[in-house]
Amino acid sequence: MAGLIDVATEVAHIDKQLDKADSEFKRIEKTLSNQDFVAKAPEAVIETERVKQVEYQRDIDKLTEQKVELAKLES
Repeated sequence: MAGLIDVATEVAHIDKQLDKADSEFKRIEKTLSNQDFVAKAPEAVIETERVKQVEYQRDIDKLTEQKVELAKLES
């Protein structure tokens, strides 16, 4: 399987996706830790941000696992 894909290119692509997901996760984390935001924002907005945060964490976990699997192919 390793011969069918360029592992280095795929890892670079995953790294780019990981950077984006991590950046968004941290942005949401910062937003949700802002007490002024939480106090003033409608509950629906806060819940939407929490859902997004969970989704980004899931994406980060999935992408990290993909990198681990690719590393196994390279060995």
